Amino acid sequence: MLLLTNSTYAGLLEVIVETDYHHLGDDTINWMHNPSPEGVIWEKTFILPPFSASVATIAFTAAHIQHTDITINGISIAIPIVEPNKVADDDHFYRTYVITIPAAAFHPGENKIGFKPLQQTNGNYDDIEFGKVILYLQ
Repeated sequence: MLLLTNSTYAGLLEVIVETDYHHLGDDTINWMHNPSPEGVIWEKTFILPPFSASVATIAFTAAHIQHTDITINGISIAIPIVEPNKVADDDHFYRTYVITIPAAAFHPGENKIGFKPLQQTNGNYDDIEFGKVILYLQ
């Protein structure tokens, strides 16, 4: 469990969930911040204070993340895709992704967020890297 740094601005609760970058998958990729993968699943438990919010926004920086399942408290919330004008082979650029979901996905106390690259038909996992995960509740 981790009690995170929380800030409140005019009804907006900002929670810094993760500052480090994580490489998930099964291949060594030298251009990533962390060339060697740390596995195929990353989960982090964090504690939220009591809050009153209707909307939750999750922002994170990532590269090559178009085939990734993101979960909140064990429930899949999103599989990000690359913008239509960007091809997967040229996805070595880090972008900020923003996902908006109902705040009811979270609750005061322990919560868990997870990232898992999807397994391809050949058995390999897509390699992804993400970091700087921030949750906004309003």
